[in-house]
Amino acid sequence: MQSKGFPDSTKYLGLPVNIFNQILENIEDITDFKILLRVIYLSQTKKGKYLFCSIDELLSDRILMRTLQKTHPQSDKKQIIKNSLNNLITLELIIQVVSKSNQETSYLLNTKFNRNIPHGFSANPDESLEPWEADELTPNIFTLYEQNISTLTPIIAEKLREAEEIYPSDWINEAFSEAVKNNKRNWSYISSILTKWNIQGKYSAESATNSRKTQSF
Repeated sequence: MQSKGFPDSTKYLGLPVNIFNQILENIEDITDFKILLRVIYLSQTKKGKYLFCSIDELLSDRILMRTLQKTHPQSDKKQIIKNSLNNLITLELIIQVVSKSNQETSYLLNTKFNRNIPHGFSANPDESLEPWEADELTPNIFTLYEQNISTLTPIIAEKLREAEEIYPSDWINEAFSEAVKNNKRNWSYISSILTKWNIQGKYSAESATNSRKTQSF
């Protein structure tokens, strides 16, 4: 199928900046690169403290399966995925963590946060997996940042992930809107809003702000 370009409604995911230089230069197998992209995609469409991906999820990914069928029509798709995951581990782009509940393996990006995951972490291994293909992503905190503030950096990405664990998604959306409305397009300003709401209570903090605005008139 021929690509029709990127429509205005296109959603965005946060990608490590070095995927466009060192990673692109070091990955020699296009299949490895495609599987890395799908690991990033499947991981970031999840919610939770740890963003992981399993082999079963990759096997349930229709887009990846169609891609592998075109390039490796006669080969064992599960073995191809395993080989690519091992290559990506060797390149130190992803890590694997074994669940203590059933010894199943999950794969995560090789970040400082993920390397500090406690031994035996559980990745919801009993969750049933059905083939799926997302038509549209709900904007997450990474998308909001790139659409409204700037390009992601590894440091900012870690801060965003921490915020996503602490604050409700509607708070995050409203804080970004507040920053755009006030032309304060930086993470420090957004973070200060979220911190204030968390300490004072969101509605109390908003009432105090509105009260000061009224008095100023």
